[in-house]
Amino acid sequence: MKKIPDIFDCLMQNHDTKIARLLGDNYMPEKEFNHYEDVKIATLLSDNDDDGQDVIIYESRAPARFFKIKALDTPNSVGDIQKGFTLSTGSDVDQLAYDIAIAIHTGMLEVSDD
Repeated sequence: MKKIPDIFDCLMQNHDTKIARLLGDNYMPEKEFNHYEDVKIATLLSDNDDDGQDVIIYESRAPARFFKIKALDTPNSVGDIQKGFTLSTGSDVDQLAYDIAIAIHTGMLEVSDD
């Protein structure tokens, strides 16, 4: 029996998105998108010469697109471990998700318990 195409299939396979253009060569989805499933689309590794953290960016599609920015436990420039955290966005905010990820990655944004 032939599968009837889902009207959202084209959205699941579209890789020409603003976040893809912003991330450039760092945009590397680990697998195809499925409805409501987080897919790792980029990993930004710190060089530990500054206070930036390693960051993983996830995207989910439903068909609106949502982002999860996960900062990993990462040593800072003096070797102290910066605790990881996760931030999630609303729908279709590619630029905001990118800006948050870059700010965390370059040490310009962190979360504390204070």
